[in-house]
Amino acid sequence: MTLDELGISRGSCQRDFTTLISLESSQICYIDDEFILHLLPAVTSAEGSRKPPIMVKCLHEHPLVEKGLNKLRMMNSVQEIVDLLKPIGNNTKRYETGSCVLVYFYTPTCLACTVSALPINALPHAFKTLPVAAVDAYKFPSFNAEFGIVGLPTLMLFHQGRPIVKYRAEVKFDTFVTRHTGLKPTEFPKYFALTPLLVNVEYQTDYVLVLAWVFIFACSSYYFSKSRLCIQIIEMIKRNWRESEAQLERN
Repeated sequence: MTLDELGISRGSCQRDFTTLISLESSQICYIDDEFILHLLPAVTSAEGSRKPPIMVKCLHEHPLVEKGLNKLRMMNSVQEIVDLLKPIGNNTKRYETGSCVLVYFYTPTCLACTVSALPINALPHAFKTLPVAAVDAYKFPSFNAEFGIVGLPTLMLFHQGRPIVKYRAEVKFDTFVTRHTGLKPTEFPKYFALTPLLVNVEYQTDYVLVLAWVFIFACSSYYFSKSRLCIQIIEMIKRNWRESEAQLERN
């Protein structure tokens, strides 16, 4: 099913924060999709109540891809991420041609991220007109809240700077891209010797987490010292101490 076969939607794409973080955005049928359901083939009993995929129309040539040499882009600053997601033109509907970008959120200390490093690195080689970028979620936490990133790794498709759908581990990466963009992979290499993403877990000391635990321990200790149980324990220790001293004096 291609984008042209789906027809033109007359509604608007609507989503909320809960829908985005719960990954329901890849399953539910938005209001604008209701106008094109009659164009879809009849649902068979095997398919059940499966909803049509959320599709976007991408540029045939993206200005970020120079001379067809596409590669995985490592984002090193907020400005680079903003420039990457900047809309091209004034189109705002999903069925209108716009800038499509794949963004991979990861962190070097994530084991699952290292497992998917090689397939992610192969995506820009398979889709030569689709920019693919990697964002360290630990370095840029503000984007986690903005785009509803609650787990790592997360692969998200953007259209004109807006998040459209998250990848779910039900299909391959190339199938996910084709399902939601209509783009076909020219080739999908099985293995890449060189990748900017780490293929081994990087062990780091999370000082923020350590500080958080120290703060929790300090608060717990303070409130426990004010509790009745703590007062009773202290009084019991004092009473036993006095009794021991009295017994020693008698002896």
